[in-house]
Amino acid sequence: MSQLPDATLLKNITIPGAHDSGSTLGGFGDYARCQNLSIGVQLNLGVRYLDIRCYPDGEILPIYHGLYFQEITFGDVLAQIGDFFAENPKETVIMRMQQENGGDSATYKKILRDTYIGKECWRGLFYQATSFPNLGAARGKIVLVTGLPYIDNTVWWSDAELKKQDESEVGLDAKKKAISDHVNAALSNPTGFYINHISRQWDLLHDPEWYSQQLNPYLLELLRKLRGQYPTASARPRLGVIAFDFVNKSLCQDVIAWNFLDGSGSY
Repeated sequence: MSQLPDATLLKNITIPGAHDSGSTLGGFGDYARCQNLSIGVQLNLGVRYLDIRCYPDGEILPIYHGLYFQEITFGDVLAQIGDFFAENPKETVIMRMQQENGGDSATYKKILRDTYIGKECWRGLFYQATSFPNLGAARGKIVLVTGLPYIDNTVWWSDAELKKQDESEVGLDAKKKAISDHVNAALSNPTGFYINHISRQWDLLHDPEWYSQQLNPYLLELLRKLRGQYPTASARPRLGVIAFDFVNKSLCQDVIAWNFLDGSGSY
């Protein structure tokens, strides 16, 4: 994002993201796996939206997908982001957090505050305000967008205000329509902050990777067609966050290119 002006609002950028970003282990077969790259690698490829799901355990927040521990903790995630910011201080990361598997929300909130955000070693990583920032204010920071349970304090911004598409149990054609409809909604509404999940959970016939092989190319083809309608980047409405399963460099480059006149795939 270093090439974009400081005054640019985050909600006015088209941003590549990773759905269930920490889910690299399969659990039952490969049915719980949504990514095959670490958080650090995702960031270096261009991902700037992370979807982090935790479940309380003692005084820490391990990363889970469903019932399956992903063998990393929230502290590991923060360490990888901190390393990334040390090398790329003009970047920012939007992070949506939520508690996986229900449970005691008060415990989740307490651990998040006491073990992580309240600790001096982590506090400086977070954007400290309740309004959604421009890039200048957010560079080198995590902008935390909380899912359930909602946390409304000086660091957090509730995703009740987001416009998100996360249809995860519909058929393939219905999912494609939901993706397309959300893109069109983003194009027609210049003020909202949009998140479009290009993912579908497993079913008895297919795992998330199979669905990603159908949906990721569909989204890219949709972008290529739309780019012809908006030949200059200045006339191109932003699309918000586009969050993939099995994100890779090519996907990130195609999404980032939407922001630039020359179609480059680099911030």
